[in-house]
Amino acid sequence: MNEARYQAWMIPMIKVQQVNASPHTVDELVEAGKYGDKLWFCETLNGLARLDSQLVENDELINQRSLSEVNQNELTDHITLSQLWTLGAYELIRTFYQKIEKENPSFEKIKTLVSLFGELRMPLAKFEVKGENRKKANVNRDEQYSIARPGFAKDQGLGWIIGREKFTTRRELADRLMDCLSEYEHYYNSRIFM
Repeated sequence: MNEARYQAWMIPMIKVQQVNASPHTVDELVEAGKYGDKLWFCETLNGLARLDSQLVENDELINQRSLSEVNQNELTDHITLSQLWTLGAYELIRTFYQKIEKENPSFEKIKTLVSLFGELRMPLAKFEVKGENRKKANVNRDEQYSIARPGFAKDQGLGWIIGREKFTTRRELADRLMDCLSEYEHYYNSRIFM
């Protein structure tokens, strides 16, 4: 695991843990049926941070070799774990957005991030173009692909081609998720999950 990368996740993880530092007791949260929400969010983010750190290390190891030198099973595992990380991270940020949208609907950075993850999630998980782009994609299939095709960017690692001019890396998504969660500290309060 890339320890420096995992350390970079500490700020968002500390801020997410502040959710658990609400004035409510554990008993009050359990009674309200909300303790599991808070626990899930922290545990899921920690798991995603650890997996991201491992995937970044794998990206770096693959970057040191040509793709023809990389063991095919190793590459398949890397692609699969990257895809699963992306789907898990999408669910985390989507759930977070739904919780805070009720408090203040003007979260443009989070809304943009959910949309960016959604653009990739649809071709990864459902093998179709994201909702609002379906009609446009049916007119011109070259603009938006229904299947995300894996690719490798030398500096950013594994990513997916989802359109003629659209390539998104998993590391870019991870960096933006980290940044987004770090920036929105003031929304981590008991009201989000109560």
